[in-house]
Amino acid sequence: MTMATTTFDEACVGYLPDLRRFARRLAPDRPAADDLTQDTMLRALANRHRFTPGTNLRAWLFTIMKNQRINGARRAHRQGVAAELSEITETVDGGQETNQQIQELRRALEKLPAGKREIVMLAHYQELPYDEIADRLKIPEGTVRSRLVRVRRRLRESLEV
Repeated sequence: MTMATTTFDEACVGYLPDLRRFARRLAPDRPAADDLTQDTMLRALANRHRFTPGTNLRAWLFTIMKNQRINGARRAHRQGVAAELSEITETVDGGQETNQQIQELRRALEKLPAGKREIVMLAHYQELPYDEIADRLKIPEGTVRSRLVRVRRRLRESLEV
């Protein structure tokens, strides 16, 4: 997405799906992820004068989100709010274990037949509802659901080994 063809606001809105996915990885639950996404967009729009045109807007937005999450965790800690163990490990994780898990998942996904891999990608990475996946693939919604159940089971079993 180039800044020359879109306004700053439109460019930011274009990255909302990516920001939502990233927020769900950082936040402990969906409402917290939604709040984090909203806070990130508000901060980005309020600080648009700090963005250098021609640089990577997506990276800038992701940095804002990561900093918002860290600041929120620090604020909660100072206020004595108990943090969940998963929240603590995410903020101090060096990334090696997570990277290894991602690589294992990527290899497991690559082993799937193309049609089943496509359903997983549409459901989990593009976050499409079942009916949209069914329309896009021209298969019944029930088939989408049953394939997802089987594929998730297969992935879970291959990752437990």
